[in-house]
Amino acid sequence: MPAKKPLLPTKVLALRTPVESQLSPDGQHIALIDVVLNDDNKEYERHLGLLPAAGGPIRRLTFTHTSISQPRWTPDSRTLAFVSKGPDSSEKKPRQIWQLCLDGGEPNPITEAPAGAHNPAWSPDGRSLLYIAPEQPSEEEKLLLEKGGIVVVDRFVKMHQLWLLDLASGESRQLTRDRSSKAAASFSPDGKRIAFEQRSDPTHNHEYQSSLYTIDANGKNKKKISSINGSDTGPCFSPDG
Repeated sequence: MPAKKPLLPTKVLALRTPVESQLSPDGQHIALIDVVLNDDNKEYERHLGLLPAAGGPIRRLTFTHTSISQPRWTPDSRTLAFVSKGPDSSEKKPRQIWQLCLDGGEPNPITEAPAGAHNPAWSPDGRSLLYIAPEQPSEEEKLLLEKGGIVVVDRFVKMHQLWLLDLASGESRQLTRDRSSKAAASFSPDGKRIAFEQRSDPTHNHEYQSSLYTIDANGKNKKKISSINGSDTGPCFSPDG
């Protein structure tokens, strides 16, 4: 029996790490983020990958995007939305939501939020996409950033708001506008309501203080449904709503 070889640090660093796995609605495939080490620049890259639910090798779906997160299936299991800066991963470029049709073609951006977009969630009919976007920087903040990347953390606190994108028209509509930060949103099975996490103070000192709310898909009838002295997060409707 041959001697076992030690697991060297170089081997550990070269391991592929699948994260953020998402099972397709039809149960046939698993979308995931394939984290790999680039041998040339010695930096980790995050690519969109596809794995058969029955097992097998990971099929890479993106090649020019190197910093991808939050893959989300359409209800028909034919398209994936994901968050990325695109082929040009410049630090100054905000992340947007892209989509990739598995029948063929290249990824294309579907949001143009000035400060970026994240946390995509498809409507049950696949015609709309819910996402979260931070408020735009003020003119004063833009000037300070241009002067040298200055950020006044106790004054320029950005709230993250809910937006709804209509795929047919390409138009986005802001659903929330109050002074609180939103996160982790999801649709009800009938697509009429949205559940989400809300933090009144989004600073790091209060990041573990959040409550759950619901709102109609048209942005009306906001209602608090849960509140504890801690963090309520990750709301998801039961199958019967």
